[in-house]
Amino acid sequence: MDSQKWSNALLDEMRTQGDPKADHAAEVLFDAVKGHDPKEISAFIIKFVSQDFTKAWQNQNAIPDPPELIAYFEDFEEFKFSLKDIEYLEKGSAIFEKHGPMITFALGVRSLLKQYAHTKAIEVLRLTTLLVKFVNRRILETMQFVLDVMGPDWVIKSDDGSFKLNLHHPGLMSVKKLRLVHAMIRYRLRNKMYDVSLGEYDIPTLGFPINQEDMVFAIHTFSLEIIEGLRAMKIEVSDEDAENYFQCWKIIGRGLGVSSRLEPTSYADAMVLQNLIYQRHFTLPNNTGPVLSVSLMHWFVTAVPLLKEKLLITFIRDFNGPANYPILTNNLKIDLGNTHPDLKAHLTNELHFDEKQHRPGLTTTNKGDLHLIISSSILLKP
Repeated sequence: MDSQKWSNALLDEMRTQGDPKADHAAEVLFDAVKGHDPKEISAFIIKFVSQDFTKAWQNQNAIPDPPELIAYFEDFEEFKFSLKDIEYLEKGSAIFEKHGPMITFALGVRSLLKQYAHTKAIEVLRLTTLLVKFVNRRILETMQFVLDVMGPDWVIKSDDGSFKLNLHHPGLMSVKKLRLVHAMIRYRLRNKMYDVSLGEYDIPTLGFPINQEDMVFAIHTFSLEIIEGLRAMKIEVSDEDAENYFQCWKIIGRGLGVSSRLEPTSYADAMVLQNLIYQRHFTLPNNTGPVLSVSLMHWFVTAVPLLKEKLLITFIRDFNGPANYPILTNNLKIDLGNTHPDLKAHLTNELHFDEKQHRPGLTTTNKGDLHLIISSSILLKP
């Protein structure tokens, strides 16, 4: 393992770097819309983020299409997959298909909470008010992104046996759009295009907005934290599946602009990097994380039938496990005393989920089965 490459010096350098390719596209976009009516700007941006890659671009009358922005959306350099990449993407998709409901739930009760505990990275959300004011949109967009990128068939096999990028894959547009959105946020923060009464984004202290270290950290919350969350719930995930799922998300991270200098070689190598990031940022005072956690939990108990606060915090406790209790209590101020001692007993004896789910083949013999019942029959209920 070459984990000695991970150092504070490297990560300090990565905190000064954004994503040049997407940052240039964002700068061109903002230059193109200067002086235009808000409705024209809205239509212009919607056009780009909803473009069908398989069709020719159509000119806008109100705002001319910047060639550089078109070039950004037509650049698929990061999507030149090797045969090994294709294998990882397909295996990652199969793992998501197998554990999809639980992965989606883990995203809310573990991955996002880990992001909120990062003292410096979370300032981007605070200053752009993306979570407190737009809780529903932010959470649903995040979950939709995961659904998009974890779909199968990133590539199409031609008659001659070669592979080509599937331009109709929903993950392709989602990655392109999110990468540009991150660059637009960086542009706004650097140019004070936000409510400055909330405070100033201090680059020397916080680092470049959505910098390379924060980007790889976030990608790992979608891969490592998911796998560790499933395992905390006693859901069996083999080392091989864990490796495949991580490698799948590493490729997605590459599409989102994560530098090759921050690509771990393996799941174990990535855990070393992620733990170093925790040591660097999770011991700092965090006033924003608890506010965002409250917003997230309020969304859950409001949106999900029968999911009360005490039950939700019990889920949070069990998905994160004892190793993360200090982060939950110290960084996020979540009251782990407000939980049910035995989740299975509570759901079985008090809420009678055994009787309510009426789904053949699903039992409550262990925590994994029980949480699968909840997530599939309630959390993802149409």
